[in-house]
Amino acid sequence: RLFLPEPEGERAMLQLIAQFRSFSLILSTYAAWTAINVLALSFRLFQVLQFQGRLGLITRTFGKSFNDILHFLLLFLFVLVAFSVMAQKLYGRQLPAFKNLGNCLIRSLFQMTVGMGDDPYQDMLEANTEVQ
Repeated sequence: RLFLPEPEGERAMLQLIAQFRSFSLILSTYAAWTAINVLALSFRLFQVLQFQGRLGLITRTFGKSFNDILHFLLLFLFVLVAFSVMAQKLYGRQLPAFKNLGNCLIRSLFQMTVGMGDDPYQDMLEANTEVQ
């Protein structure tokens, strides 16, 4: 090898990488707890808003329609998972966004459903030669 690394410098770099990984784990844990906290505070806000007339109407409406909303979300999740499995089986070998079921579910199909992120539809058309 032309450039031999110094063992001390290499160890220091590996330690720095390990520290960055631990900081990344701490940051992702913090983000998850922050999201849970915001959700809990939103529920508390809905409880507090019940005393006000017009806003209480909204909270009572959400309370009475909770079962319907829950059933819709379960059905939506079932259909989304079914399409994710299908997309992973069809495009998993050709497109990196569909390599595993987790990436397929979150990054591709959910983002396509709500209109966020890059649309992989053109890549899907190019990967599937049967459609063209």
